[in-house]
Amino acid sequence: MALRDSRRGFKPLLLSMSCVILGVASVVVAFSFRDNLQSSIRTQSKSLLGADLAIDGGELTGLPSTVVDLTRFDEDGEWTVLREGGLSTGDLAAGLAPVGKAD
Repeated sequence: MALRDSRRGFKPLLLSMSCVILGVASVVVAFSFRDNLQSSIRTQSKSLLGADLAIDGGELTGLPSTVVDLTRFDEDGEWTVLREGGLSTGDLAAGLAPVGKAD
């Protein structure tokens, strides 16, 4: 294609090369932007989320969600249920038993 364009003149060849260069540059910029965005979200996730940990239980069943305070979890492995909802304290304790102890 480049050889054919070069026979007709320099302008069509320059246009073809410019299109290829622009296409490759666009792909590189898109991937670079995606990587930078993912890195920023990972480093700022606590401030974006407003919490240290969020567990999504899926679609609501009509029951209120269980709210757990994990502020002391890193220090001594303790956690406190602030509001019991769809997940009972016993079920939560069984799930977190290998990780830490309940308050």
